[in-house]
Amino acid sequence: MRIAVITGEHLHSKHLCAELAREHEIVAVLHPRGPARGAKSKAKRLSTQFRERGASDTALRLLGGGKAILPGWDHAAALADAERASFPDAAERFTPLAGVAHVVGDINGDEGVGLVRSLDPDAVVCLGGPVYRKPLIEACRRIFNFHSGVSPLYNGASTILFAFANGHPHLCGGTLMTMSTTVDGGDILGHYLPSIEPSDTPATLFAKTVAGAAEIYLDFLRDLESSGAFSGCPQPPPLFYYRAADWTVYHSVRVARHLEAGTAGRHVRPAAATAYWDSEGREAACGRIRETVTGLLGL
Repeated sequence: MRIAVITGEHLHSKHLCAELAREHEIVAVLHPRGPARGAKSKAKRLSTQFRERGASDTALRLLGGGKAILPGWDHAAALADAERASFPDAAERFTPLAGVAHVVGDINGDEGVGLVRSLDPDAVVCLGGPVYRKPLIEACRRIFNFHSGVSPLYNGASTILFAFANGHPHLCGGTLMTMSTTVDGGDILGHYLPSIEPSDTPATLFAKTVAGAAEIYLDFLRDLESSGAFSGCPQPPPLFYYRAADWTVYHSVRVARHLEAGTAGRHVRPAAATAYWDSEGREAACGRIRETVTGLLGL
């Protein structure tokens, strides 16, 4: 199949592209960069958050950003270490695709939409990125998304980190879905649950999950190429929804406490990729998803 990939420039994104290229023709890799944020823009965002959330919440967020000033888990350093350990050769494997890579300032703007439309790929697959708008979604035949969170339990940004901070390592994983203008709100096609070991952290579970994106995408694309059809299940409102701005020093401290308490060790499991796209219709897909979700919740 002729595939266009919309994803970032991280090592896990390059790993996904290299894995897909083993079985498909990658006609383009689009890296949404977004507008540069200068000091003035950052100050404006901080002022808006102060008005919306107040001084206490804003201070907690600043303390939790990047390297923790107070005792806690340093999420930025941990994620960088997990990326390097999990995808050591990703940059090298991505090199053959550099010729079809495009840095796009606004993926929803004329440049991004026009490029996708002109390429006319059989499918567009996404991993990460901004909110995707209707003109982009309608510019291609099919567009899919992998969300690094178990929908509809955890949607939004950094959901694996938030799930672990909440004491829910067993609710860490990823979701394959159709693309929607609602953040992580497309029809669910499959779930990927990473293995959990006692030594796991939110960062290692994130790395395992995004590595699983390549696995479940390849399985799905094989079936799509063969049958040309798939089934999915519409999502209800999520149980938890987080924005990046919701992360504060409180969450860093909670992660540190769960690491110290060995919470991950109480939820050890093997990795599992569960497909719903091959169900006989929407109702059957929804029934299978309910089984997965109720199992995760212990119901």
